[in-house]
Amino acid sequence: MGDISLRKTGVKEKRTKAQKESNVLLDYTRRAISRLTYLKRTLAQLEDDASQCEEHVEHWKNNLALMLGKEKQYNQETVRFKVFVFGSCIFFFFFLVLQFG
Repeated sequence: MGDISLRKTGVKEKRTKAQKESNVLLDYTRRAISRLTYLKRTLAQLEDDASQCEEHVEHWKNNLALMLGKEKQYNQETVRFKVFVFGSCIFFFFFLVLQFG
């Protein structure tokens, strides 16, 4: 009878120890699943943010291309204006020379 009682006690202790370990592992698993869910949600949010930023980058690239074209046009017009002004000054100078001579 004492032998059976010892075995019962040993089995109870092993069962209690196994249940504690199981509860610890279950708690770790729940935390890991919770963390994984959080990370997946964060990743999805970052991907959304990245796509919006990519749209902004494309928009600014288009704007930059337009501004470069306008800058080139402005520089060409400035050169033409300088040539015109310089030519006008030369013409005026010759006019003065011819007039007052």
